[in-house]
Amino acid sequence: TRVLMARIKYLIEQGVNPRKILCCTFTNKAAEEILDRLDFDPKDINVPRVSTIHGLALSAIRKDPKGFGLNEKISPLDEYGQKDLIKSIIEKFNLTETVKYWNILEKIQYHRARGLGFARDYTEEVHKKALKAHGGYHAFTPDEVEVWRQYEIEKTKQSLVDFDDMLHLVVDRGNTDSKWARLLHNVYEHVLMDESQDTNTVQWTFINLLLGPNNKNLFVVGGISQSIYGFA
Repeated sequence: TRVLMARIKYLIEQGVNPRKILCCTFTNKAAEEILDRLDFDPKDINVPRVSTIHGLALSAIRKDPKGFGLNEKISPLDEYGQKDLIKSIIEKFNLTETVKYWNILEKIQYHRARGLGFARDYTEEVHKKALKAHGGYHAFTPDEVEVWRQYEIEKTKQSLVDFDDMLHLVVDRGNTDSKWARLLHNVYEHVLMDESQDTNTVQWTFINLLLGPNNKNLFVVGGISQSIYGFA
């Protein structure tokens, strides 16, 4: 945090517009601490953007929900909501004997953290790799894939986004909508990241969407010995 604050102050002293500086933190608490310690006037709108990666992605989705295939008003779906929704789908399709909500949710989160965006991306090739890794623990059965697919359908109907959606929806649009991606490239001139050792595949892809041909100013802080993915 101290290093990031020093970097932000340095950039501003060098004449960089504060609103062109983005600082990504790991928690909301860290974001609040950085803004507080930078001591900007609360009334000043010309300040750096300090946010978690998920908060930044959610903000992008809320600015244009229809551009992401969602309704006008979206709602975040927390872990309890995820469990309830998946449970209801399992019961609706009479799969209580073959599919367990906690198991499928763990599998979905595992694959999405490693770059797999949606049920459609769980191909036969991915399945074969999953069968070889960790004794096949994270491999989906056909019933589980169908539950995942129905889970996505229900979220879209209800305009819900879970934490993984926040990142994957932005990354997916960035990869398929070149005009929108170009706009994203030019929002910030400097991108700073805290706790970069804990950045997973999709988070790293998201951060790189904020950079562009004319903007490669990425500054990261982290310690590889502290990585939460070290034993994955």
